[in-house]
Order: sequence, then structure tokens, then C-alpha cells
Amino acid sequence: MKRLFILIIALASGALASQFPEFSQQYQQRLSGAVGELGTIVDQLDADALRSGVSREAALARYEHSSDEFINDRGESLAQVVTRFERLNPHLQALQAATPIKRLLVFAEKRDVELVRDTYKEFVPAIPLTKIAFLHAGGGFMLVWLLLSLLLAPFGYTSRRSVIYSKG
Repeated sequence: MKRLFILIIALASGALASQFPEFSQQYQQRLSGAVGELGTIVDQLDADALRSGVSREAALARYEHSSDEFINDRGESLAQVVTRFERLNPHLQALQAATPIKRLLVFAEKRDVELVRDTYKEFVPAIPLTKIAFLHAGGGFMLVWLLLSLLLAPFGYTSRRSVIYSKG
């Protein structure tokens, strides 16, 4: 019974793990779109600052020191856009450069929680037929099989035969 339980959980874990390549692809597409849009805004800010003969930092400082509350708020919003772009752009580049297996580590290390949540809301599981999906499925299966086998080992396994022969 214990082996059947481990097998069922390990198979379910393998199926779940096989979804990561597709999920990460959809996440990367969202990330790419976000970086593209944020980059457009940052480029516009830089171009406006350049036309005015100031740096990006000086332009943002002008917003911050304005006596107009709306302009202050707009400057804060632009500063957040710049910060988000500077955080997400290297993450996108790292994902694009990563091998399929390393992508899991890059994703785990630098993921953007908001983009993960938005990707998850739209994600539809599918039967993956790629080599990397099979590797993820096998890895998920083996990891859970091993963990459950180790965790449940103290509870032992006695077969009916060993009970019958010991009585006898």
C-alpha cells in the first residue's frame, strides 16, 4: 500500500513538474512584454532629459522637488518604472541566456511575483511533448519518490507473506 501511495504521489509530482517549461515560457513572454513597455517609457524619459540637457537622475530630481503635488507623484511613478525596468531587464536577459534546465534556477532566484501571479491566472496546463518537459517530469517523479521513500521508511513495510510465515 505504501508503494502504491508513493507511486501515485510521484506520478502526480512528475506531471506537475512537466508543466514548468510551458509555464516558464509564458512567464518569459509576459516578462518580455513588460520589459519592452517599461523600456519604451524609460527611453522616452531619457530622450526628454537629453533634450533638456539633463541626466535621467536630474530629471527625476526635478519632479521630486517640484511644488506641484501631481508632478511629484508623476516623478515617483517614473522612478518606480525605471527601478522596475532595471530589475526586470537583467532577469529577462538571464532567462533568455539560460539553458532549459538552468532556467528553473534563474526563475526561482529572480522571479517577479506580480508576473508569476499574472501568468498563473492565465496558465492552462497541457501535455508537454518536449525533451525538457520529460526531464522535468522525470526529475519531479524521482525527487518525490526518493523523498517519500525516505520519509515513510521508518513506518516499514510488511507483506502478508512475512506475517503468515512468521506465525507458522
